[in-house]
Amino acid sequence: MNAFRLKSELYTIESKVKQDITNFYNHVMSANRDILFYEQTIHEKMMTYLLMMNKKEMSPQAFKEMLEMVMQGREEKWHMVRYYAENADSYSIFNVIVYMKRIWPQYKKLHRQFKRLRAKLIDDLGELKTLMECKAKPKKTKHTMQALERLHDLHFQALEALTIELSTIDFRKYLEYMFIGDATISKNEFLSLLTLDRSKRSQDIIRNLPERIDRDTFLDAVFVDKIEDEWNDTFGEMIFDSAMIAKDRDPELRKRMLDKIDEIFEGKLPMYKATYDEYLQPVKLERMKPKLRLVKK
Repeated sequence: MNAFRLKSELYTIESKVKQDITNFYNHVMSANRDILFYEQTIHEKMMTYLLMMNKKEMSPQAFKEMLEMVMQGREEKWHMVRYYAENADSYSIFNVIVYMKRIWPQYKKLHRQFKRLRAKLIDDLGELKTLMECKAKPKKTKHTMQALERLHDLHFQALEALTIELSTIDFRKYLEYMFIGDATISKNEFLSLLTLDRSKRSQDIIRNLPERIDRDTFLDAVFVDKIEDEWNDTFGEMIFDSAMIAKDRDPELRKRMLDKIDEIFEGKLPMYKATYDEYLQPVKLERMKPKLRLVKK
């Protein structure tokens, strides 16, 4: 590639990569604001619920003192907590759960867009790699060396952007507040939250559910038995999403999950390890060796 062509291609890719980096940062900032608002609202609703659970068990003076302690430094934001604490006798946990179900599609949309923009940056790195591989061919002139320096700078900027992660919400922990202590919900309350699968298998499972639903029954029904409609399995997705967040943050949990998968499939499920270069392009894919097992006679 001659110097003139290198300069021309550099200008094209430089404009593209810079725009992709800008779009990525803009989305991260906007999406993080939205996700922070979602979680703050969930937290406010949950605090209202927990406060109202205790209201009947406390004297008016003791409850007032607890309310003032909770509200300290939060008066500007927690208007709902103050209103219900002073004017209502109860607050349903389903106010929290229904809100979570309502924001779930927007939350997932923000994360899907994040992944698309991130994938574009990785593709950009592939284009940068192709262009960088031509660096030895043109004659080393002042202009080509400046061009290569700008390529290295773009490479660094893209990699730096890719270190950023989008904020997440652990929806499962909020779902489990329905069952705080020994609390249960009725079967009808439970089913009213879901968009149900209409298959015979799911209908049989639903028919055999107990009249009172506890935490384990809830988790089994939506995550194991999957009684939600496959195109609208909001709560199953929430639980899976939280499990993946926990796996990514906890190496020991990730190892246990991989060991469990290996145990379930008895080493027959192929697992691979990918190696990437400095441009995040895959350079090697190795099949991991299955664990040796003791065969009992």
